[in-house]
Formats: sequence, C-alpha cells, structure tokens
Amino acid sequence: MLKRPRKKTITVTRLLSHYMRYHVFCVHQTLRVTPAMQAGLTDHNWQIEEPRALLPKPVVRASPLEKEALTKALTKWERG
Repeated sequence: MLKRPRKKTITVTRLLSHYMRYHVFCVHQTLRVTPAMQAGLTDHNWQIEEPRALLPKPVVRASPLEKEALTKALTKWERG
C-alpha cells in the first residue's frame, strides 16, 4: 500500500473543505443561494453535520482478546 506524504494529505483536505464551504455552505450575495443550489445539485443550504453523515464509519480492528472483552462488556451492559 502506498502512503501519501502527510503534507499532501493536509493540503488535499484543506482544499476539499474550502471547496465544500464555498460551493455548498455559503450563500452568495449575488446569487442569493449557494452555487450548488444554483446548479441544481442540492435543494437546500447544507449544515455542517450533513457531509459528515456521508463519510464512511471508521472500522475498528481489534485483536481477538479485545473483541472478547468488548463482547463481554456489551452483554453485561445490555443485561443491566
């Protein structure tokens, strides 16, 4: 697996967050809507929680012992 340099990853992340803020979140004064709404890509002004919901959930990789301990803790918790 190839790893990206950390600096490049940060740059890409900042660029994407700026793009989302500019095109999806901010209402432009001349358009009176966001550019994404003007282009017909969305029908409402997005809130910050909406793009987060589109991200995949993180996968926790645990060792067999950790999985067993977690399973025991969850079953204890469910029983009350």
